[in-house]
Amino acid sequence: ETEAKPKNKESIVIGKDILELLSHAMYVDPLSVYREYIQNSADSIDEAKNFNLYENKINPRIDISISQATRSVKILDNGAGIKKNIFKKRITAFGASKKRGSDARGFRGVGRLAGLGYCQQLIFRTRAPEEENISEIVWDCRKIVELLRDHSFKGDLKDVVNDVVQFNNPNLENYPDHFFEVELKKISRLKNDILLNELEIEKYIAQVGPVTFSPEFKYKNKIEEYLAEHGVGKDFKIFLNNANDPICKPHQNTLQISESLLSKYDSPTFFEIPGANGSNSAIGWRLDHGYLGAIPPNLGVKGFRARAGNIQIGDESLLSEIFVEKRFNSWTVGEVHILDKKIQPNGRRDNFSQNQPYLNLLNHLTLQSKKISQLCRELSITRNREKEFYLEREKVEEKLSILNQSTVPKNFASTLKKEIGSSLAIMDKLSKSSDLFDDKKSRLAKDFSKTHSKVEKILNMSNDEDPLAKLPRNKRGIYKEVIGLIYECTRNESNAKALVDKILARIQAS
Repeated sequence: ETEAKPKNKESIVIGKDILELLSHAMYVDPLSVYREYIQNSADSIDEAKNFNLYENKINPRIDISISQATRSVKILDNGAGIKKNIFKKRITAFGASKKRGSDARGFRGVGRLAGLGYCQQLIFRTRAPEEENISEIVWDCRKIVELLRDHSFKGDLKDVVNDVVQFNNPNLENYPDHFFEVELKKISRLKNDILLNELEIEKYIAQVGPVTFSPEFKYKNKIEEYLAEHGVGKDFKIFLNNANDPICKPHQNTLQISESLLSKYDSPTFFEIPGANGSNSAIGWRLDHGYLGAIPPNLGVKGFRARAGNIQIGDESLLSEIFVEKRFNSWTVGEVHILDKKIQPNGRRDNFSQNQPYLNLLNHLTLQSKKISQLCRELSITRNREKEFYLEREKVEEKLSILNQSTVPKNFASTLKKEIGSSLAIMDKLSKSSDLFDDKKSRLAKDFSKTHSKVEKILNMSNDEDPLAKLPRNKRGIYKEVIGLIYECTRNESNAKALVDKILARIQAS
């Protein structure tokens, strides 16, 4: 028989420094504060829907209010709220979320602490359905910093919380019947005051948050219908500073790669990632386009992006590892939505837990990256073929314009005709290149036919108008010889033609 081990009856101490790790160290990107609180609001709205709290024509929504004057931010949702009798316990608990194992987006119970490191006061307010009073908890963030730095303070985590948290029942008006609100007061000035920068906040939420596509986006319905069929992509109305319209994803119908390069999307390509037991571990979409180059960051759409609960995990570079050439990730527009519950975001939500289901996902996603890389190369080859084709056409046009001057010596004219024939042969070959897509091949073939017809017409046409005709025969011969020398001695035929045109214009004007 084995001897039973005695139970350790000593209480386990959780030191105060854990609070710094769960707040300051967890959320190094200030804007992630918005992601964490929006995520909680989305879960609260889902809960309210399950309780049928929106039957009276009340629309679920999330409102973000930013005040530069008071340096404060409020994030308010009309979700289910939290009942008064469990509010205190819920808000002061650490890593004890009731969401674990559910379909909720957050499940670790630390996201509500995201704002502690970025303001002087962090306030939570709520009211559950059929409750009259509002419950409020105020965290004194300045005092937290003081206690964490105070080496003489010997208290543990529980003692810190008791010292810095205050519970109130404020008499506030104009709040929904049921809601939850987070307020950050006296926000720290960080990174160009990014937590109060309305443009940066909207741009961040548009990319990261669970929002819909713009109504003007051509493929909005097609993508959202596909996602809905697989039970993902649920979006929420998020309003910034009482705007009339909610925040939307940044996708537009065109991609402005640079001032001179504009690309349009093809119809979306959808894909499924197989998982265990015949089910899908993820589904996704990508939007192919001209692949003219890396997509500028300011457009907010570059990169294959990963989403769980329709909230972005990490940033646009997270899945760059699936590309053999990582640069092609910045040419890509697409999303993968996680279905497998075993593929979970890490605590900071800047990546996923590195387990076998996630590695399986990455392996299957490389099929998509290979297709994109292949398209990038094929389209690059096509553009080069087109560029070569039209450069040859420019050469033909230039040489035809020289022949049209009727003053070119016969030997030089013969050389020009040979060069035109050579350019036509190159154009013909390029227009039939196997590297070209059918539509490009057809267009180049038509342009070659037009150029070829123009050449035949001009070369077979007798030009009796000699700009030197009114000159005496001896002078005419001298000018023709000089013109021949200009073309012979000048490397740039275009510059030579311009000079000859000036000479002929002067002769005709005299």
